[in-house]
Amino acid sequence: MPASRVTAGFLSNYLRLCDPDTVYYHEFQYNGQIAAPNIIADKYGYSNKDSIIILCGHWDSYAAGAPGADDNASGTAGVLEAARILKNLHFRYTLRFICFSAEEQGLIGSKAYVKQIASNKEIIVAVLNLDMIAYHTGNTYSMDVLANPDGRLNLFDSFTTLKETYVKGISINKNSHAPGTGTDIMSFWDAGIDGITIIESADKNYYSPYIHKPQDVLNLSANSPDKMHLIMQAAVAAITEWAVPVLPQQRCGDEAGIIASLMVYPNPVLYHARVALILNEDADINIFLYDLSGRLISILLQNSSLFKGYNEIEFSRTTLNGGTYLITAVTIDNQCTQSAIIIVSK
Repeated sequence: MPASRVTAGFLSNYLRLCDPDTVYYHEFQYNGQIAAPNIIADKYGYSNKDSIIILCGHWDSYAAGAPGADDNASGTAGVLEAARILKNLHFRYTLRFICFSAEEQGLIGSKAYVKQIASNKEIIVAVLNLDMIAYHTGNTYSMDVLANPDGRLNLFDSFTTLKETYVKGISINKNSHAPGTGTDIMSFWDAGIDGITIIESADKNYYSPYIHKPQDVLNLSANSPDKMHLIMQAAVAAITEWAVPVLPQQRCGDEAGIIASLMVYPNPVLYHARVALILNEDADINIFLYDLSGRLISILLQNSSLFKGYNEIEFSRTTLNGGTYLITAVTIDNQCTQSAIIIVSK
């Protein structure tokens, strides 16, 4: 089996672990032969399934002698990590995670993908592309955001606002796109679809000097997990906002469902809030608070007997850092859950 198919299998299997609704290969030809596939995972939207937010990055490297740690294993890892982090959240629009192939051969994979969008009657609302996000030099962290050269700045402005709201410690440089820069977002721009690319720098004097070379390896070229972490925080904040978080339909073992609704107010939380839970019958309930990586932060309620109807508990953000969290109520038999997103003000 070709090495590219082995890698494609690894990527698709990892995405399946993130519990999307579907994972599949988008096959296409290059120079008359079947190319390595684009790998796609869809997390369907609750009310607008055919309206899609895309997070993407290319998984091919320049040549056999170029390991591609920064260009672009870093962007591919970002796509996989975002899929993992968002696995328990629910959105109005579909989230689509794509690992493109054949970017280094001239954006071949993304061009093939864009060609078939119209025939699928899909609406691409926004695209965020990750390409080289793990190299750092200098004293302060920054990232370049490539905005649509046709002058559309809605997504760039939105991304900038969200970055300033949720992610400190890294600044944004805006570029329409640097001459000679080739990255998959251009396939979407050429088709009239709006999107942005995040890149460590669009200026060759500041991006990794080791790309397309044997030295594009961890610690030398992909040398800054801290910078990558900040970039991915901003990327996840953006696609989460653009996809519009929603309360999920209740996941219960019976049609009626024990937990009718879960709400937090006020939200965002400044100091204190109330968690309101409406039950269709008496039940023993746990309420957990998680961060967006899925790490348990605290147990707000444990094995507590609540009555049918309206129940309320107080919530204090005392030791919580500003950011986005997930609160989940679950019956002790794990047969029924409801979740809500909490934003804690900085």
